Amino acid sequence: MKTLIPLESLNPSVRYVNHICFSEQSTVAKRILFDHEFLYCLSGEARMEYQNRVFTIRQGDLFHLEPFLDNRMVVEKGKSFTAHCVHFDFAVMDADWDFSATWAYFIHPLTEAETLRRKELSHRPDPVPQGPVIPPLVNGLDRAVMAPLFRELYGTYGRSRSFDRIRLKAIFLQILSQIYLLLDTPSPGFHFDHIADEVIYYMREHFREPITAVSLADRFGLSPKYFGSLFKKSTGMSIQKKLLSIRMEHASQLLIYTRIPIEEIAASVGIPDVFYFTKLFKKEKGMPPGQYRRTLR
Repeated sequence: MKTLIPLESLNPSVRYVNHICFSEQSTVAKRILFDHEFLYCLSGEARMEYQNRVFTIRQGDLFHLEPFLDNRMVVEKGKSFTAHCVHFDFAVMDADWDFSATWAYFIHPLTEAETLRRKELSHRPDPVPQGPVIPPLVNGLDRAVMAPLFRELYGTYGRSRSFDRIRLKAIFLQILSQIYLLLDTPSPGFHFDHIADEVIYYMREHFREPITAVSLADRFGLSPKYFGSLFKKSTGMSIQKKLLSIRMEHASQLLIYTRIPIEEIAASVGIPDVFYFTKLFKKEKGMPPGQYRRTLR
Protein backbone atom coordinates (compact mmCIF):
# COMPACT_ATOMS: atom_id res chain seq x y z
CA MET A 1 0.00 0.00 0.00
CA LYS A 2 1.34 3.43 -0.97
CA THR A 3 1.84 6.05 1.72
CA LEU A 4 3.06 9.59 1.08
CA ILE A 5 6.14 11.05 2.76
CA PRO A 6 7.34 14.68 2.48
CA LEU A 7 9.99 15.09 -0.19
CA GLU A 8 12.29 16.94 2.20
CA SER A 9 12.09 14.01 4.66
CA LEU A 10 13.32 11.36 2.24
CA ASN A 11 15.52 8.73 3.86
CA PRO A 12 16.08 6.20 1.06
CA SER A 13 17.46 2.73 1.60
CA VAL A 14 19.59 1.30 -1.22
CA ARG A 15 19.27 -2.49 -1.19
CA TYR A 16 21.25 -3.62 -4.23
CA VAL A 17 23.32 -2.10 -7.04
CA ASN A 18 24.56 -3.94 -10.12
CA HIS A 19 26.04 -3.46 -13.56
CA ILE A 20 24.26 -5.56 -16.19
CA CYS A 21 25.21 -6.43 -19.77
CA PHE A 22 22.86 -8.20 -22.18
CA SER A 23 23.76 -9.35 -25.66
CA GLU A 24 21.32 -9.57 -28.55
CA GLN A 25 18.16 -11.65 -28.26
CA SER A 26 18.22 -11.69 -24.45
CA THR A 27 15.06 -11.81 -22.37
CA VAL A 28 14.51 -11.14 -18.69
CA ALA A 29 11.50 -13.31 -17.87
CA LYS A 30 8.37 -11.67 -16.49
CA ARG A 31 8.89 -10.81 -12.82
CA ILE A 32 7.40 -8.82 -9.97
CA LEU A 33 9.48 -6.66 -7.64
CA PHE A 34 8.98 -6.07 -3.91
CA ASP A 35 10.88 -2.77 -3.94
CA HIS A 36 11.59 0.01 -6.43
CA GLU A 37 14.22 -0.32 -9.16
CA PHE A 38 16.04 2.22 -11.32
CA LEU A 39 17.57 1.04 -14.59
CA TYR A 40 19.99 3.59 -16.03
CA CYS A 41 20.97 2.76 -19.62
CA LEU A 42 24.69 3.24 -20.33
CA SER A 43 24.56 1.99 -23.92
CA GLY A 44 22.41 0.04 -26.35
CA GLU A 45 18.66 -0.42 -26.36
CA ALA A 46 16.05 -2.64 -24.72
CA ARG A 47 12.29 -3.03 -24.84
CA MET A 48 10.44 -2.99 -21.52
CA GLU A 49 6.92 -4.43 -21.23
CA TYR A 50 5.37 -2.74 -18.21
CA GLN A 51 1.90 -1.62 -17.07
CA ASN A 52 0.32 -2.93 -20.29
CA ARG A 53 2.62 -0.68 -22.31
CA VAL A 54 5.85 -1.15 -24.24
CA PHE A 55 8.73 1.26 -23.70
CA THR A 56 12.07 1.53 -25.46
CA ILE A 57 15.02 2.31 -23.20
CA ARG A 58 18.01 3.95 -24.89
CA GLN A 59 21.34 5.43 -23.80
CA GLY A 60 20.88 8.04 -21.06
CA ASP A 61 17.31 6.96 -20.23
CA LEU A 62 16.28 6.01 -16.72
CA PHE A 63 13.51 3.47 -16.18
CA HIS A 64 11.60 3.35 -12.91
CA LEU A 65 9.99 0.05 -11.92
CA GLU A 66 7.54 0.10 -9.01
CA PRO A 67 6.75 -2.77 -6.63
CA PHE A 68 4.14 -5.44 -7.36
CA LEU A 69 3.81 -4.74 -11.11
CA ASP A 70 4.64 -7.24 -13.87
CA ASN A 71 7.63 -6.34 -16.01
CA ARG A 72 9.58 -8.06 -18.77
CA MET A 73 12.64 -6.84 -20.69
CA VAL A 74 13.77 -7.90 -24.17
CA VAL A 75 16.97 -7.09 -26.07
CA GLU A 76 16.23 -7.67 -29.73
CA LYS A 77 18.39 -9.23 -32.43
CA GLY A 78 21.32 -7.07 -33.49
CA LYS A 79 21.20 -4.96 -30.31
CA SER A 80 22.80 -4.99 -26.86
CA PHE A 81 22.04 -3.33 -23.54
CA THR A 82 24.23 -2.26 -20.63
CA ALA A 83 22.91 -0.53 -17.54
CA HIS A 84 23.23 0.03 -13.82
CA CYS A 85 20.30 -1.30 -11.81
CA VAL A 86 19.49 -0.09 -8.31
CA HIS A 87 16.95 -1.68 -5.95
CA PHE A 88 15.76 0.67 -3.22
CA ASP A 89 12.98 1.93 -0.98
CA PHE A 90 12.20 5.62 -0.62
CA ALA A 91 12.26 5.16 3.18
CA VAL A 92 14.00 2.83 5.61
CA MET A 93 11.67 -0.08 6.44
CA ASP A 94 11.17 -1.96 9.68
CA ALA A 95 13.36 -5.05 9.94
CA ASP A 96 10.32 -7.29 9.38
CA TRP A 97 9.98 -5.90 5.86
CA ASP A 98 13.64 -6.05 4.87
CA PHE A 99 14.95 -8.74 2.52
CA SER A 100 17.92 -9.72 0.39
CA ALA A 101 17.55 -8.75 -3.27
CA THR A 102 19.82 -11.64 -4.27
CA TRP A 103 17.55 -14.13 -2.55
CA ALA A 104 14.30 -12.54 -3.72
CA TYR A 105 15.17 -12.07 -7.40
CA PHE A 106 17.93 -14.47 -8.39
CA ILE A 107 17.75 -17.72 -6.36
CA HIS A 108 15.45 -20.48 -7.66
CA PRO A 109 13.87 -22.83 -6.80
CA LEU A 110 12.70 -21.65 -3.40
CA THR A 111 12.00 -23.73 -0.34
CA GLU A 112 8.51 -23.84 1.10
CA ALA A 113 9.51 -21.33 3.78
CA GLU A 114 11.05 -19.00 1.19
CA THR A 115 7.92 -19.19 -0.95
CA LEU A 116 5.84 -18.23 2.07
CA ARG A 117 8.18 -15.32 2.75
CA ARG A 118 7.75 -14.07 -0.82
CA LYS A 119 3.99 -14.07 -0.32
CA GLU A 120 4.44 -12.00 2.83
CA LEU A 121 6.63 -9.51 0.94
CA SER A 122 3.82 -8.94 -1.55
CA HIS A 123 2.11 -6.98 1.26
CA ARG A 124 5.07 -4.69 1.99
CA PRO A 125 4.31 -1.00 2.61
CA ASP A 126 5.34 1.31 -0.24
CA PRO A 127 6.25 4.79 1.07
CA VAL A 128 6.61 7.22 -1.84
CA PRO A 129 7.50 10.93 -1.92
CA GLN A 130 4.95 13.70 -2.23
CA GLY A 131 5.44 15.98 -5.20
CA PRO A 132 6.27 15.04 -8.81
CA VAL A 133 5.63 11.37 -9.58
CA ILE A 134 8.60 9.67 -11.23
CA PRO A 135 7.17 8.15 -14.42
CA PRO A 136 8.29 4.78 -15.83
CA LEU A 137 10.57 6.33 -18.47
CA VAL A 138 12.62 9.43 -17.66
CA ASN A 139 14.29 10.96 -20.70
CA GLY A 140 16.49 14.05 -20.87
CA LEU A 141 18.79 13.58 -17.87
CA ASP A 142 22.30 14.98 -18.25
CA ARG A 143 24.50 11.96 -19.08
CA ALA A 144 27.65 13.81 -18.05
CA VAL A 145 26.18 14.04 -14.54
CA MET A 146 24.16 10.83 -14.24
CA ALA A 147 26.60 8.23 -15.61
CA PRO A 148 29.37 9.15 -13.10
CA LEU A 149 26.86 9.18 -10.23
CA PHE A 150 25.63 5.68 -11.05
CA ARG A 151 29.22 4.48 -11.52
CA GLU A 152 30.14 5.88 -8.10
CA LEU A 153 27.03 4.35 -6.56
CA TYR A 154 28.01 0.95 -7.97
CA GLY A 155 31.59 1.26 -6.70
CA THR A 156 30.49 2.38 -3.25
CA TYR A 157 28.02 -0.50 -2.95
CA GLY A 158 30.87 -2.95 -3.47
CA ARG A 159 32.84 -1.61 -0.48
CA SER A 160 32.22 -2.50 3.15
CA ARG A 161 33.74 0.32 5.19
CA SER A 162 31.58 1.58 8.02
CA PHE A 163 30.84 4.94 6.40
CA ASP A 164 30.08 3.54 2.93
CA ARG A 165 26.37 3.14 3.75
CA ILE A 166 26.22 6.88 4.42
CA ARG A 167 28.07 7.57 1.19
CA LEU A 168 25.70 5.26 -0.69
CA LYS A 169 22.68 7.18 0.59
CA ALA A 170 24.30 10.53 -0.25
CA ILE A 171 25.02 9.53 -3.86
CA PHE A 172 21.53 8.13 -4.30
CA LEU A 173 20.03 11.38 -3.01
CA GLN A 174 22.07 13.24 -5.66
CA ILE A 175 20.57 10.97 -8.31
CA LEU A 176 17.06 11.64 -6.99
CA SER A 177 17.71 15.39 -6.93
CA GLN A 178 18.68 15.31 -10.63
CA ILE A 179 15.48 13.43 -11.48
CA TYR A 180 13.27 15.82 -9.53
CA LEU A 181 15.04 18.82 -11.01
CA LEU A 182 14.16 17.54 -14.47
CA LEU A 183 10.55 16.75 -13.53
CA ASP A 184 10.08 20.18 -11.97
CA THR A 185 10.60 22.00 -15.28
CA PRO A 186 7.69 24.38 -15.93
CA SER A 187 7.37 23.43 -19.60
CA PRO A 188 4.61 20.80 -20.07
CA GLY A 189 5.73 20.09 -23.63
CA PHE A 190 9.18 19.07 -22.37
CA HIS A 191 7.70 16.19 -20.39
CA PHE A 192 5.96 14.91 -23.51
CA ASP A 193 9.05 14.83 -25.74
CA HIS A 194 10.11 11.35 -24.67
CA ILE A 195 6.56 10.07 -25.24
CA ALA A 196 6.57 11.60 -28.75
CA ASP A 197 9.83 9.76 -29.43
CA GLU A 198 8.23 6.52 -28.27
CA VAL A 199 5.19 7.12 -30.48
CA ILE A 200 7.32 7.75 -33.57
CA TYR A 201 9.45 4.69 -32.82
CA TYR A 202 6.27 2.62 -32.45
CA MET A 203 4.91 3.96 -35.76
CA ARG A 204 8.12 3.02 -37.57
CA GLU A 205 7.98 -0.49 -36.14
CA HIS A 206 4.25 -1.06 -36.72
CA PHE A 207 3.27 1.11 -39.71
CA ARG A 208 1.99 -1.99 -41.53
CA GLU A 209 -0.67 -2.46 -38.84
CA PRO A 210 -3.88 -0.48 -38.23
CA ILE A 211 -2.88 2.54 -36.11
CA THR A 212 -5.17 5.31 -34.94
CA ALA A 213 -4.76 8.34 -32.69
CA VAL A 214 -7.20 6.69 -30.29
CA SER A 215 -5.17 3.47 -30.04
CA LEU A 216 -1.92 5.40 -29.54
CA ALA A 217 -3.44 7.65 -26.89
CA ASP A 218 -4.78 4.60 -25.08
CA ARG A 219 -1.29 3.05 -25.01
CA PHE A 220 -0.01 6.08 -23.11
CA GLY A 221 -3.02 6.59 -20.84
CA LEU A 222 -4.14 9.96 -22.28
CA SER A 223 -7.31 11.19 -23.92
CA PRO A 224 -7.08 11.22 -27.76
CA LYS A 225 -7.67 14.98 -28.01
CA TYR A 226 -5.08 15.90 -25.38
CA PHE A 227 -2.63 13.33 -26.73
CA GLY A 228 -2.99 14.70 -30.26
CA SER A 229 -2.45 18.29 -29.19
CA LEU A 230 0.69 17.40 -27.19
CA PHE A 231 2.08 15.34 -30.07
CA LYS A 232 1.60 18.18 -32.54
CA LYS A 233 3.13 20.70 -30.14
CA SER A 234 6.15 18.44 -29.62
CA THR A 235 6.73 17.39 -33.26
CA GLY A 236 5.03 20.07 -35.36
CA MET A 237 2.87 17.43 -37.09
CA SER A 238 -0.40 15.71 -36.36
CA ILE A 239 -0.35 12.00 -35.56
CA GLN A 240 -2.11 11.16 -38.83
CA LYS A 241 0.31 13.23 -40.91
CA LYS A 242 3.37 11.71 -39.24
CA LEU A 243 2.07 8.18 -39.74
CA LEU A 244 1.27 8.93 -43.39
CA SER A 245 4.76 10.35 -43.88
CA ILE A 246 6.35 7.17 -42.48
CA ARG A 247 4.16 4.95 -44.66
CA MET A 248 4.75 6.95 -47.84
CA GLU A 249 8.50 7.10 -47.26
CA HIS A 250 8.61 3.32 -46.98
CA ALA A 251 6.42 2.96 -50.05
CA SER A 252 8.67 5.30 -52.05
CA GLN A 253 11.70 3.15 -51.21
CA LEU A 254 9.89 0.03 -52.40
CA LEU A 255 8.86 1.77 -55.62
CA ILE A 256 12.43 2.83 -56.38
CA TYR A 257 14.38 -0.24 -55.34
CA THR A 258 12.01 -3.16 -56.02
CA ARG A 259 9.64 -4.42 -58.71
CA ILE A 260 6.87 -5.24 -56.24
CA PRO A 261 3.43 -4.41 -57.74
CA ILE A 262 1.86 -1.21 -56.46
CA GLU A 263 -1.10 -3.15 -55.02
CA GLU A 264 1.27 -5.18 -52.85
CA ILE A 265 3.20 -2.09 -51.78
CA ALA A 266 -0.03 -0.42 -50.72
CA ALA A 267 -0.98 -3.41 -48.58
CA SER A 268 2.54 -3.66 -47.13
CA VAL A 269 2.33 -0.13 -45.69
CA GLY A 270 -1.05 -0.68 -44.09
CA ILE A 271 -3.29 0.79 -46.84
CA PRO A 272 -4.93 -2.18 -48.62
CA ASP A 273 -7.15 0.01 -50.85
CA VAL A 274 -4.83 0.73 -53.81
CA PHE A 275 -6.98 3.61 -55.08
CA TYR A 276 -6.90 5.32 -51.69
CA PHE A 277 -3.17 4.61 -51.46
CA THR A 278 -2.62 6.23 -54.87
CA LYS A 279 -4.57 9.32 -53.79
CA LEU A 280 -2.56 9.64 -50.56
CA PHE A 281 0.76 9.01 -52.30
CA LYS A 282 0.08 11.66 -54.93
CA LYS A 283 -0.85 14.16 -52.22
CA GLU A 284 2.34 13.39 -50.28
CA LYS A 285 4.84 13.08 -53.16
CA GLY A 286 3.25 15.24 -55.87
CA MET A 287 2.74 12.42 -58.39
CA PRO A 288 1.05 9.01 -58.51
CA PRO A 289 3.13 5.96 -57.49
CA GLY A 290 3.50 4.62 -61.05
CA GLN A 291 4.92 7.88 -62.32
CA TYR A 292 7.12 8.18 -59.23
CA ARG A 293 8.59 4.75 -60.00
CA ARG A 294 9.25 5.57 -63.65
CA THR A 295 10.76 8.97 -62.83
CA LEU A 296 13.13 7.98 -60.04
CA ARG A 297 14.26 4.47 -60.93
